[in-house]
Amino acid sequence: MKLRVEFFENQINQAVEAGIYSIYLEKEGRSRLLYIGESTCVIERCSQHLGKVSREPIYLGLTSALLDDSSLALRFELYETIAEESLRKNKEKELVKSKQPLLQSGISDRVVSDEDKQARVRQFLTGDENL
Repeated sequence: MKLRVEFFENQINQAVEAGIYSIYLEKEGRSRLLYIGESTCVIERCSQHLGKVSREPIYLGLTSALLDDSSLALRFELYETIAEESLRKNKEKELVKSKQPLLQSGISDRVVSDEDKQARVRQFLTGDENL
């Protein structure tokens, strides 16, 4: 896998806590929010995401060829630490609705179909973001 991974740069200590996180796809100075999630241990959950995408690239709308593209990067960021589960879940829903991550439907934390994931990622990578 040649795709670069930026994993909670300067946020590692906070990422072991409960909170909300974001996953971005970057290419040549452009960045697009792919996904917003929440977890009781953000770094553990994001490690699971990373493992899954390495085995099944479609998980984040990628392909095997894109995993081998060194001009791409996946960036994992901590958005906010929130210990209280109900507050965390409500904040996640608000953020998904307001920030419209590429891979999420806008209904809670639901993701779009695999075909739509790949189409949306392809549109971002080609610069055609008329979604």
